[in-house]
Amino acid sequence: MKTLLFAALLLMVSPGFSAPPTAPKKVALSFDDCPRRTGTLMNGMERARKLTKALKDAKTGPVVFFCNSPSRQPDGLERLKLFSAEGHLIANHTATHPDLYKTSVADFTREIETAHDELKDLPGFRKWFRFPYLHEGKTPEAVNGVRDLQPNSSG
Repeated sequence: MKTLLFAALLLMVSPGFSAPPTAPKKVALSFDDCPRRTGTLMNGMERARKLTKALKDAKTGPVVFFCNSPSRQPDGLERLKLFSAEGHLIANHTATHPDLYKTSVADFTREIETAHDELKDLPGFRKWFRFPYLHEGKTPEAVNGVRDLQPNSSG
């Protein structure tokens, strides 16, 4: 009986009976509302340099920066160029970060187009979009009206 039990245990732990190997898990990192305004501890460019260094040191690979219009912040465009130069991706998050729950589809559409015009020539730009506050609209008309503009929405 002990021999039979030992043989059964041996078979269970052998490679043929162990769980199949799984692919390594991956995590996608993204940052919203870039470029951030200057804070009390550091200005915007200092923050951008510190962030890109930390990402590089952590060997994260490319991350996605969902951006508002860079013209709204001092040296905003230069900071986004820094993110791009480090191999990160740039995507649209509207010009001024309005809430679609409180904004007409027409005004929201202009927000997307304004940001797109400022971001489209940056290296690393992707035609991706993330809704501010993740609010995709309260009505089917709002949801569909905005989604029809952006084939690669990231809610």
